[in-house]
Amino acid sequence: MHGVTRLTKIIRNCAIAIGIGTLFPAIYPGAYYSSIVSMFPSWGIYLWPTSILLMMTDGREADYLFVTQVIAISLLTNALIWLIIGLLCTGLFGLMRRWVRAYR
Repeated sequence: MHGVTRLTKIIRNCAIAIGIGTLFPAIYPGAYYSSIVSMFPSWGIYLWPTSILLMMTDGREADYLFVTQVIAISLLTNALIWLIIGLLCTGLFGLMRRWVRAYR
C-alpha cells in the first residue's frame, strides 16, 4: 500500500512538471507581446530554455510547416527537460524526508 502512494506522488509530480514545461511556452509568446507583463522576457529563457531552437527559423518564417515543426520540437524538448527536473526534485525531496525521519 505504501508503494502505491509513492508511485502516485511520482506520477502527480511528473504530470505537474510536464504541464509546466508545455503550458509555459504556449503562454509565453502572448505575454511577451502584451504590455501587461513587462518583465516576462527577462526571465522567460529560464522557464523555456529550448526557445533557443526558434533561431532555426531565421529566414524561413514564411514556411509555416517548418516553423510549426520547430515549435513542436521545442515544446516536446522543454516538457522532457521539466520532466527530468521534476523527477530529480521528487527523488531529492524523498531522500531528504527519509534522512530527517531516520535522525529524529
